[in-house]
Amino acid sequence: MKKIYQVTLTAEERSDLIKLVSNGTCSAAKIKHTNILLAIDEAEHGRVSGSDVAKQFHCHANTVANIRDAIPFGNTRCLMASR
Repeated sequence: MKKIYQVTLTAEERSDLIKLVSNGTCSAAKIKHTNILLAIDEAEHGRVSGSDVAKQFHCHANTVANIRDAIPFGNTRCLMASR
């Protein structure tokens, strides 16, 4: 699947997401999506294929692509907001 958006997180966004994961008070799906977002961060890891991240987190490559496409402008607020 072709990557449309590149995910590059700022240091502040990255630390906020790490806090969200380490608290463990949100849903398992949100924690998994946050971990995937941290794994596809190109500022930290360079280019990473969606299939490699999908294998790492035991999910489908489309899940990784959907998360990548949901954060087109580096805005992580939608992930951190309660659903």
